[in-house]
Amino acid sequence: MLRILIAGLLTAMLTACGYASDVDLAPQAERIAKRIVPTGDYCEALARPPYTIKSSADCIRLEWDQQTRSYAMIDPDADDEPVIAAVSPVGRNLYLAQVDDAQDAAGGRYKISLVLAKGGTFLVIPPLERARFEELAARYPGVKLRNDAADPVIVGGSRDEIKTFLRASAGEALRGVALEDDDLTVGVRDRSGALDHSASAAQARDIVELVATLHRLQAGD
Repeated sequence: MLRILIAGLLTAMLTACGYASDVDLAPQAERIAKRIVPTGDYCEALARPPYTIKSSADCIRLEWDQQTRSYAMIDPDADDEPVIAAVSPVGRNLYLAQVDDAQDAAGGRYKISLVLAKGGTFLVIPPLERARFEELAARYPGVKLRNDAADPVIVGGSRDEIKTFLRASAGEALRGVALEDDDLTVGVRDRSGALDHSASAAQARDIVELVATLHRLQAGD
């Protein structure tokens, strides 16, 4: 199953729904040069026909800042401070979104989520469970982990080595997943608070292209 509800995305960026690192994987010079999805509200949509978009509740807003090359993630239904995520490329349409969590030195300074993005659509790839993550890391001796926290923390290796490892972890996370599953959902740019509705032709095209990208990643492309 591939499902991180849009409503839970902000929590996912700061918790175990991602990876932890003490290595800065998105320094300013290595961040994306331009946005990967437009500023706007993003709502959950089923990634199969009729591509129903659930806009009536639980959407989030993404606001792109060109100067810092990062996104502010905002819950329109809450007064919480925005979550700021710097974005760096990892592979074809695959990116890491990095949140600086300086208060959690023990659990990793940076929280990392892997995101596929295409057009006005994105999907957060759930992380590998601990045993599979550590097993995969053993194949990348340049990547060093610290295992004394609740989840492994990346503590060493060049950024290129670590990103190669994370790209492999995304493919590994998709191994054996049925991408036609009814639980496959994506985030689609829409209007928060609108009635739930079928996707427009442009939205449906973005969803189809994103799912095709997901298939390529699953196949190791």
